[in-house]
Amino acid sequence: MTNPHPEFYFIRHGETEWNAEQRLQGQREIPLNSKGQNQANKNGERLRTLINADAYQFISSPMDRTVETMHRVRHSMGLVKDNFATDARLKEVSFGDLEGFTLDELAEQRPEFAKARKADRWHFMPPNGESYDNASERVIEWVKTVDKPSVIVAHGGICRILRKYLLNLTPNEIEEYYVAQDRIFHWQFKDGKTHEEMH
Repeated sequence: MTNPHPEFYFIRHGETEWNAEQRLQGQREIPLNSKGQNQANKNGERLRTLINADAYQFISSPMDRTVETMHRVRHSMGLVKDNFATDARLKEVSFGDLEGFTLDELAEQRPEFAKARKADRWHFMPPNGESYDNASERVIEWVKTVDKPSVIVAHGGICRILRKYLLNLTPNEIEEYYVAQDRIFHWQFKDGKTHEEMH
C-alpha cells in the first residue's frame, strides 16, 4: 500500500500571554512569552534526539509566534535557524471579531456566540472569521502537497485539524482536544493506518 502521507513531526508554538490568559488568539500576532520561548528551546533539544534533520524538511506557519518557535527549535538542534519554508495554509484558524475574548468574557458579552460555539465547535463560524470545517479545506489541501518527511510548527487549531484528518477522527473526538505546547506529535503511516506518538 502506498503511504497516503509522509512522516510528520508536529510542534505547536510556545506559550503566549494570550494563551496563558486563555484568550481566543486566532490570527492575532501575539509574541511568545518567556515560558513559550523555553518550551520551544526544549522541544528543539528533544527533537534533536529523535531525528536525523537532514532527512526532513522544516515547514512553519508564517505567523510571528510560529516563526520564532521554529527559529528556537532549529537553533536548539544545531541548525541554521532560518533555513525553513513557510506556508500560509498553516496559519491558525481565524476567530475574526471574537479574537481577544476569553471564554468567560464571550459568555458574558456575546452569549449568542458562546452558545453557538459550544453547540457545534467544528462548524461554528465567528463573525469575520472561519470555522474549523472551513479551515480544514486549506490544511488538507496543504497535506496533499507534502511528499517528504516533515517537521511542522503551527498552531493548536491546525493540530486538531491534522489529527482529525490523519487519524480519521470525528469532530466530537477532536473539538476539545488540548494541544500541549511542550510536546512533540509524531504521525507515521504504517500497517494500513496512521499511528500517533507523543514525545
